[in-house]
Amino acid sequence: MIKKAKSTGTGFLDLSGNQLKEIPKEIGHLVNLTSLDLSQNQLAEIPKEIGHLVNLTSLYLSGNRLKELPNEMGLLKNLDELNLGNLDLVSPPKSLINQGTKAIIGYYAALLKERVNTWTCKMVIVGEGKTGKSCFLDSLENKDFDATKPT
Repeated sequence: MIKKAKSTGTGFLDLSGNQLKEIPKEIGHLVNLTSLDLSQNQLAEIPKEIGHLVNLTSLYLSGNRLKELPNEMGLLKNLDELNLGNLDLVSPPKSLINQGTKAIIGYYAALLKERVNTWTCKMVIVGEGKTGKSCFLDSLENKDFDATKPT
């Protein structure tokens, strides 16, 4: 598939819904690619060679098993549309995802330059029922208060 796309010089590659478990690192050879759809597969990681796709303007990754994206995403300066729907990502942080594609690319560009300090921690919140634990967690994730949310 990669060889065929490279030989035809196509600008769009749709690999969505194929139950793919990995993407070969040769994906980085498709330097003329402007749109790549990898959504609805079983991908657990994206190869760092994705950073070679400097002409990419659209990247669709929704519906995969991704937990993080490679730092090389910071090289995709032309990326305007990044679809990360239905992903349980640890990196980038959810608050950054809410800021949009350019913020995400900037974050990864800074990580490549080692100018971003990141800290990760796990927190356990315990307490009696109906005391605001769920509301507190929602506020940490920048979610709006929902008075109808069951406790």
